[in-house]
Amino acid sequence: MSQCNLLVAAIRCSIATTAGLICSLACATDDYLTEQDIVSELPTVMGAARMSQSLAATPAAVTIIDRALINASGAKDWIDLFRLVPGFQSYSVNGNRYGIAYHGIGREFPNHLEVMVNGRSVYQPLFSSVDWSTGLGIALSDVDHIEIIRGTNAPSFGSNAFLGAINIITRNPIQDQGMAVESWYGSKDTRNLNTRINGKLADMDYRLSIGYQHNSGFPAVPDGSMDDGLELFQSSFRGSYTPNVQDSFDIELGFTRNRFGFGDPDHPDEYSPARFDSFFQSVKWQRTLNSGNELQLHLYHNGFEGENTVPLGDLSELLAAEVGIDISTAKAILSAMGISDGPFEMGFRDISSQRIDAELQHNWQISDSVRTSWGTGIRSESISAEALLEPESSVDMTSYRLFANTEWQPHAQWIIHGGAMFEHNPIVESIFSPRLAVNYLLTPNHSLRVGVARGNRSPSLLEANENNVDVRDGVLLNAVRRADSSLDAEKLASFELGWFGNFPRRGLTVDLRVYKEKIRDGLEQYQQSIVSAFNDDRIAITDNLFRSTTKGVELQVRYQPSDKTLVAAQYAYSSLTGSFPGSFDPAITVTLDRYTPANTASLLLSHDFEYGISASTTFHYRDSVIWKSSGDVIDSDYRVDAQLSYQLPFGSPGNRLSLVAQNIGSTSADFHQNNRYETGYYLKLELEIP
Repeated sequence: MSQCNLLVAAIRCSIATTAGLICSLACATDDYLTEQDIVSELPTVMGAARMSQSLAATPAAVTIIDRALINASGAKDWIDLFRLVPGFQSYSVNGNRYGIAYHGIGREFPNHLEVMVNGRSVYQPLFSSVDWSTGLGIALSDVDHIEIIRGTNAPSFGSNAFLGAINIITRNPIQDQGMAVESWYGSKDTRNLNTRINGKLADMDYRLSIGYQHNSGFPAVPDGSMDDGLELFQSSFRGSYTPNVQDSFDIELGFTRNRFGFGDPDHPDEYSPARFDSFFQSVKWQRTLNSGNELQLHLYHNGFEGENTVPLGDLSELLAAEVGIDISTAKAILSAMGISDGPFEMGFRDISSQRIDAELQHNWQISDSVRTSWGTGIRSESISAEALLEPESSVDMTSYRLFANTEWQPHAQWIIHGGAMFEHNPIVESIFSPRLAVNYLLTPNHSLRVGVARGNRSPSLLEANENNVDVRDGVLLNAVRRADSSLDAEKLASFELGWFGNFPRRGLTVDLRVYKEKIRDGLEQYQQSIVSAFNDDRIAITDNLFRSTTKGVELQVRYQPSDKTLVAAQYAYSSLTGSFPGSFDPAITVTLDRYTPANTASLLLSHDFEYGISASTTFHYRDSVIWKSSGDVIDSDYRVDAQLSYQLPFGSPGNRLSLVAQNIGSTSADFHQNNRYETGYYLKLELEIP
């Protein structure tokens, strides 16, 4: 048996043992369940049903990544954090572009996960995904905690939350004062610096964050360089203003400029420079009403501009090299076909998008046992991408939504949840996503949950309108991808059983989820023959072709016996079946059984020693997988990261110097065989100046 198989067997055995122990604890006598276990307060989350709920009372499984876990993990990038969440795939498309998905098959642009920063969606309609490097507009050091809803949250947040939702919550300006600096220096020419300044401007508390990142990306490969390095500048502002006891205003602004190498790892010598600019403005007003009711109005604007142009020379030169003729003959052929000669360019060239969103939400305590969160929103989106929308240069649409989530507690031990989202847009007209869940509270800290939900996802603006072809003088020169003219909504049916247990006296929290998810009419691409000007070609056509069924189990455990020790573990087993037609002529069917890893697991161990020294180690495991976008089979892999920190003997307790090691003793591939992780070493310095 291989080392990887032994590791998986050990993980399964330990999980089975842990699960048995936990079940015995939950069902035990008073010797096991103390008064503290029964009455202690649990952390609350807002993202599952748009209302404050304890983890035992949510209608879906929730993972919280708090500041303690972020610090212990030694995470340098967002991708490092989401390896700690059960059921998530977290991978590098290339050196500085990430894919983060839940129950997804590996795609270059995973499209089934809603991501928000303080409630502002950062889902990018140009990519039908999230640009983790540029689009968030915040640094990892700005984060207070992250709420992750595992399972469809379309009933609360609509189409983009088809398989799950993430809400990244930054530190409120009133939490900190003074100045803080965090810097990283190390492997891959890493030079990161982030500075935060907290202060007060009249009656407004504010935080100004300015950051810079630089690295060289993945190392070069034998058949070419990998110019996928990064140089990023970002700045953000958050202001909190409370003029009276009823009203509060939250104001956010941000700008990010990202220069990086864009390309396909299959062709490392073809990487080309790209520039992404992202900017946002957000204003949130909250008013506290009588009896704990609340009214909230949220307005935001996201903007994006990108550029990636690859000049390939005159068209006649390309034709001459392709066919093996001289330039003059190539020019004559072009003239005879009515095609003008001149420079020919590849890349996505100039692209841009705009999103304006307005949402009104009312949280209403109807009675002692019933409360609801309901509201409405309107969104205007536009994208401009001449290379992707031939013959149009831009498209836009306006969409509307109406949502409601209700919690009814008819008895102290029973909570019944009902929620739904209604959406309307020109692409799919009207879609409806409902959810029903029932929680049985063994104690206020221990609950059983059963839930059913249906999620519907509208194709994004680009997915519905894409026509990525090169046409000159009305003649097709090159074809990449286009959308079918009658795309419909993707459909999901979900069923889950869950158990949440909290044992405060032991510092133990456990979450177990068993689920089945069926996707029908999912968006997928098939290849079709097409004739271009100079040769027969094939074009990828996006249509509602995808069908899959996923069954699995997810377990997460957090054990914190004291304020000095933290243990966090997760395991996920996933069984994926399904298929889609890769081509109709000839008939080719693609099966999906290896397109998601069957087993993933992680274990984090952290301890604070004497004399200001702390240490942590994180183990990650992933089964072998076929990443769909690249077609590469990546072998099963385990990875070890470690961090050693020293609290500096002066100034604030937050002044620390850390040595972080990632992927210790290993060289492994991620997403593509040419994306090679080597062992990396980094120095991290954190300073707080009052």
